[in-house]
Amino acid sequence: MKFKTSARLFCTLASAALILSGCKNSPSRNANISNNAQKQPTWIAQYRPPASLSGKFVGANLAFFSFNAISVVSSNIVFVAGDFPTTADPVKRYASIHRTMDGGKTWVEFPLRVSGFEIDRANAVHFVSPTLGWLFGSYPSGPEPDSSPIGVALKTTDGGSSWTASKIGGSLVPTCAYFTDAEHGWMGTIGPVAEDETRPSDLLATTDGGATWRSQRRFPYPINEVFFIDKQTGWLGAYKGAVYRTMDGGATWLEQTTGLEPRPGNSENISKLFSIYGIHFIDPLNGWAAARAEEEEGGRLIATTDGGNSWKPLMTTDQEKLRSVFFVNRNEGWVTSNSGRYIYHTSDAGKTWTAEQIVFEQNSPIYRIAGSDAAHMWAVGGGAIFARINQ
Repeated sequence: MKFKTSARLFCTLASAALILSGCKNSPSRNANISNNAQKQPTWIAQYRPPASLSGKFVGANLAFFSFNAISVVSSNIVFVAGDFPTTADPVKRYASIHRTMDGGKTWVEFPLRVSGFEIDRANAVHFVSPTLGWLFGSYPSGPEPDSSPIGVALKTTDGGSSWTASKIGGSLVPTCAYFTDAEHGWMGTIGPVAEDETRPSDLLATTDGGATWRSQRRFPYPINEVFFIDKQTGWLGAYKGAVYRTMDGGATWLEQTTGLEPRPGNSENISKLFSIYGIHFIDPLNGWAAARAEEEEGGRLIATTDGGNSWKPLMTTDQEKLRSVFFVNRNEGWVTSNSGRYIYHTSDAGKTWTAEQIVFEQNSPIYRIAGSDAAHMWAVGGGAIFARINQ
């Protein structure tokens, strides 16, 4: 099976071919989702890149201004990583980090300028304090914008004002990352295409705050998401509906049965080839995973109450790819999709879902969602940083 998505776009999905924008078609939803927006919270664009508001980008596809990753430190302190077209040459891009210290009232942008690195993609970000954090992305190996990407890991100790950077070896490009403290972290990657058309990819780990990284295991396909509840227990999600769990800090990983794997007798999963793109746990037992269909439209949300020993279906969408999931407790959570019209919310553990409208001039996919509590939630994707507002 060929992987149709390039390494450059695998995590950011900033290509127009993968973006549903402009149109206001109603998404197809399963029976337990309501689109009654009366007196429901909405999601507004709290911050937009200034260049998207004027000049040559007026009327353009705003998803090319791509906010790809978010790290919420507290109800006031949030970091968002993204990459955008340059004003001088829209074909070229630059990566940046955005920070708020007042709950989103104001945002400050820090372009990622590091000597020797012209970073044009930002795929993942994680902060463990207001000052200490990491960002993962790539830069082209040659002068052409479509040159093969080189993976890079960056670290800041001053809240994003300055960074140190190092290359990631093995032709690996980072897709996701998670840190449990100042020393212990994990990075998922996408590798180059092999002769058999697979993309073997490594999970890398650090125990010295990112000074060095070592491969813990090679997987047969790209790693889309990694999440740890503590420095021993974690999960990762990948292609073909795969979820793996470790209980020893990544020394060993065991594949779990999600019900989304392509297998004989399951014609739907074989045709749709679901990939896990979002994983979130609130404790070692209770967690959720969001999946998107690779070959056509469709999404699935699955849940576990036993650490992933068993997973059950929680939401089905026929014309939307699900992307990211976040719960504040066992009952209340959100899931995003590529439709750009709604973010779905539940307050009864997924029995019913409400479609909370995204108020924006275009329909752009939402890549990530996170928050400190139900009153302080943010989502990022094409064109803007969105905040949840009670009407």
